[in-house]
Amino acid sequence: MTNEVPSHVLNPAHIQYMAAVPDVDPSLLTIDMIRKVVSGQSCPHEPKPEAPTQSIQVPTADGHSVKVDIYRPKDVLPETVLPILIYIPGGGWCLPPQGCHYHIASKLAVDGHCAVLFVNYSISPEVKFPVAANECFSVFNWIMDAENAKKIAVDPSRVVVAGDSAGGNLTVALTLLAKRHGMHQAIKRQMLFYPILDATWSSESYKIYGDKNYFSSRFLNQLLWDNYKSSDADVQNVLACPARATVDELKEFPSAFIVTSEVDPLRDEAEEYSKKLLLAGVQVSSMRVLHAMHGFLSVPGLFCEESLNVIDAVSGILRRTFAK
Repeated sequence: MTNEVPSHVLNPAHIQYMAAVPDVDPSLLTIDMIRKVVSGQSCPHEPKPEAPTQSIQVPTADGHSVKVDIYRPKDVLPETVLPILIYIPGGGWCLPPQGCHYHIASKLAVDGHCAVLFVNYSISPEVKFPVAANECFSVFNWIMDAENAKKIAVDPSRVVVAGDSAGGNLTVALTLLAKRHGMHQAIKRQMLFYPILDATWSSESYKIYGDKNYFSSRFLNQLLWDNYKSSDADVQNVLACPARATVDELKEFPSAFIVTSEVDPLRDEAEEYSKKLLLAGVQVSSMRVLHAMHGFLSVPGLFCEESLNVIDAVSGILRRTFAK
């Protein structure tokens, strides 16, 4: 018997999840297989998410449109003007929103007292980079128009952008595009939850966790990236790999709240991004959730007490941000 403590200890809910996952040769995985696994899963925690108040189609620069679901607190009159949270769900750019994404959207609308604009961007490989990034920016650009904002009773002077995993990647891409267009001052905060920001697979957290089955892995992330990118050159594009952004490109970015998972190959690239923001003079708050794997906010089998605690913290930050 030994008293030695392992380098990491997993949350019991995550241990249970791993035990239930079939042992599949990762080289046999396909995007269709992964989509079938996540399809139809619902979030295990109460309260059940409210349905969106309305859904709209937002036009994009290429002549298409992107569906946006709008969540508002049920006890607020439809004409009450609310601040905006643009939420971009994760899923490796290739998967539709998962069960707990709707829980996050509805809970943040109520507890954050805001209108959540949930972006249903086009997924890969049906479309390739930079389509999803441009769609997300199109939603932000659309809501900056006073007439559009009036249609859905929101305040374009109070905007927060947020996303998990690949949605965090797209959140940074949106912010970079907003800065290029001189519109970034409207964004009061960016909130990133275990984002994927690079495609080098070489960080220390990749060395520790990348070749093990902790939901996120080197093979899985390479598979998702290969289906998202248009060409190998995209790894040098900051809109695809925001970790490549220079300190100068990040100057004047909105303040940031960044959450990482301890047991996650993606952990270090998000924490390095946090450091780069600080060097750029951006106010940053970072939280590493111990004992947690990638996906603990969005994947039903990984949703646990820590997930609720983080959502509560996010709600408080939203209220404080919108009160300024």
